[in-house]
Amino acid sequence: MNTQNSRKNLTKPVTPQPLRLKEYFLPIGRKVPGKNFTGYFVSQYGTVQDRRTDNHQICGTSRLKEGYIYCKMTDIDTGKSRLVAVHQLVCFVFHGSTYSSEKNQVDHIGGVKDNNHRDNLRFVSPGENNRHASMM
Repeated sequence: MNTQNSRKNLTKPVTPQPLRLKEYFLPIGRKVPGKNFTGYFVSQYGTVQDRRTDNHQICGTSRLKEGYIYCKMTDIDTGKSRLVAVHQLVCFVFHGSTYSSEKNQVDHIGGVKDNNHRDNLRFVSPGENNRHASMM
């Protein structure tokens, strides 16, 4: 094999991959009312990470029959594991300041239940959520 030809092949320009926003994680902690998920982190895309151990595992998820995505998490205060809706985690962490006793439900703005990106979620009242669901 001609080494000069193989070097030319190594220096060919590669078509760049499209850019994607960098995924970053924020702590969940006590941002979900009544729960303590200290050690868990969630990204703007809805990826949940368990940092309670050194290997920082991504939590496995399940889609239940209504179409929402859930992950199994352990409440640090009670020690009990439970399935938690990922869209609720994302909304509390990224939009927690808009939560209130009136606006206490999470709405998927685009109507797609498994799109848990922070820009697709918002807190709404039950009435707003019903109206939005009926328009979809």
